[in-house]
Amino acid sequence: MSGAVGVKQPAFDQMVARFTAACGQVEQCAQALQWELSQAQLPVGPATRLRGMAGRMRAEASDLRRRQAILQHLQATTAYVPQWTPTGTLWDLPDDIRALQAGMDGGKAAELAKKAAQGDAKALSQLQKYGAQAGDPNFAKALLLGLGAKGVIELPAALAKKLKSDVVAGDGDKASTDRTLVVGTLKMLSKALAVGTGPRGLDPDSVFMRQLKTEGRAEHRFPGGGGTYRGYQSLSTVLGVSDGHPPFSPQFMRTIGRDMIDFDRTRPGLKPQPIVPGRPYEPPTSTDPLPDLGGLLHLGWLLTPAKYAPAQQGNGLDRPTDYLNGLMKAAAFSKEASQALLKHNLGYLLHDRREKWARTDHGTTLGLAMKAAMSGHDKESMSLFAEARKVLGQDIRAHVKADGGKLKVLNLAQFEQLSGLRYSLGLIMGSHLEDIDTSFAGKNSAAQDYDALLAYVALDNEAFWALANNQIARTRMGLDAQYSSGHGAEEMLAQRMGMLGHLFALRQEMLGAVGEEYKKQSDAKGDLVKELVGTGIGYLPIPYANLFGKGIKEIYEEGVNYGYGKAGDWLTQQAQRILEDKKLKNQPLPSFENDQAAGDELVYQMLRSTLVSHITRFPEVDPKELKEKSFMKKPPEQWGDLEKNDFTKYCGDKNIPMDTSVDQAKLSMDNAHRDAVNHFADPTE
Repeated sequence: MSGAVGVKQPAFDQMVARFTAACGQVEQCAQALQWELSQAQLPVGPATRLRGMAGRMRAEASDLRRRQAILQHLQATTAYVPQWTPTGTLWDLPDDIRALQAGMDGGKAAELAKKAAQGDAKALSQLQKYGAQAGDPNFAKALLLGLGAKGVIELPAALAKKLKSDVVAGDGDKASTDRTLVVGTLKMLSKALAVGTGPRGLDPDSVFMRQLKTEGRAEHRFPGGGGTYRGYQSLSTVLGVSDGHPPFSPQFMRTIGRDMIDFDRTRPGLKPQPIVPGRPYEPPTSTDPLPDLGGLLHLGWLLTPAKYAPAQQGNGLDRPTDYLNGLMKAAAFSKEASQALLKHNLGYLLHDRREKWARTDHGTTLGLAMKAAMSGHDKESMSLFAEARKVLGQDIRAHVKADGGKLKVLNLAQFEQLSGLRYSLGLIMGSHLEDIDTSFAGKNSAAQDYDALLAYVALDNEAFWALANNQIARTRMGLDAQYSSGHGAEEMLAQRMGMLGHLFALRQEMLGAVGEEYKKQSDAKGDLVKELVGTGIGYLPIPYANLFGKGIKEIYEEGVNYGYGKAGDWLTQQAQRILEDKKLKNQPLPSFENDQAAGDELVYQMLRSTLVSHITRFPEVDPKELKEKSFMKKPPEQWGDLEKNDFTKYCGDKNIPMDTSVDQAKLSMDNAHRDAVNHFADPTE
């Protein structure tokens, strides 16, 4: 219990009695000493100090007696559970009555939960009033210890079985009512488990945690018959309803989470399930993941809070599940928890387990945990991302090969096994663009893996859009920083457009490689690239003051690390707004022959907009003469051919490196396309 002291009986009662008696003896000694010193006409300071010590002892004795009264109250109630240790019974003594009440409420909730697990409908209803207290450490610990590890495992299974009975009976109203009560109880248990096993809760090596691992691996039987389940299937259901307030701790993920993954690695094969009338029998295979309770009992989304469950389509009760989905979802609420879970497990999760993920969410929840663990720039985030890059890079290249200058997917079904990972992987890559850019420019060993990841991610529209906008933001920020300081930007522009070249090229090539079978992500090749540039996104000036509260010179260094993500998000919002506005007004976007032409136009857009903003910093520019130029009469996004040609000629006359910058950027993008495809070539050919 948080803020509590553990004591044992009867030793505590004996100590209180002896200490109280000692207080009186010290007081008597002080009085006697003062009398003797006074009689001898000596300073009475020693007696005064002794009397002061006696006063402090009286205060401490009073506190001990207060705690003794609390302990006597605890011993008189069945709603509070002590800890049983090898050396005796340990009672947690809280510092105040509120903590005591929370602990007692946790004990009462545990008793109600046990009754609810036995089918007591009234107890299940009464249990709901304790939901708001689940975040209190004193309540949480008392609830967990009151239930015990076995109770924590068996309560969700018993409640799920109750809901299943409602469904089988065809009682929709009762099923709806019970669903609310069951989900409310699961949410309370999930929060209490997160709090009670967190930093202020039970020790990772406590008896409860060791028993939770044992019960998680054990086989349990549903009440009233109806088959068996593994404890971790039930625990996964509890983890899956977590709202992340608070998140599960790194210590929980190291102790329980990793063991759940280890169990998945080594567990025996699934047992054949009973034949259900009206449903074709499909024997389990080695690639079937262990389902959570919702999947095991064919409850669909009924164990999920209603606001998070999608609308049922067809027979939604047969939704396949995976007990690691709940674990990954719970871990994803915390960077530290996700890192603790994924460390030493990425190879298994990303490579060995591909077929199992493909049976359910195709790695979507795994992606959420990876995003939390790998998006930062700390040592652990960078290390995990590097490991994921190598594992995924090798697997993706095994399914994608260069053939006659084009890319070809060898086995689309296997290639798509982790398709749910794409969006999260794209966001992870978006937070590491600086490293990816540097790798492509230096053509180092990691570049091949990065192209493999881009090839996979580029097929997801939202991930592609976000990555492209982040890199455009980086490029625009780099141009603003260079030109505002009076420096050239040709080399920087070429490198960053090269990175965009890899992304654009792989988007185009992969849409061609997956062919007509791949319609779920895009209806037409290259539309996103053309739409993105067609919005005039390269012209948009980034509002540094509004986004960052400071100017480009001040934020550029920090922008290299994280600011482009914020600027990229802003560009995404603006591009989507422009697209929607043009659609409402039936205004067509500019047409481009192909993605390469769109990429070339993007270079021009960014250069025109940036150079105009900083043009007075070039030494040969005369401000008075500049005002009379046609291109200064309107913003660059409104220029026609006249203004564009005048600006290009003016830059040439004033030695402003417009043409050379464009040429180097175009060459970089062309080379990027070739390099990206070549990274999938068979090295033996």
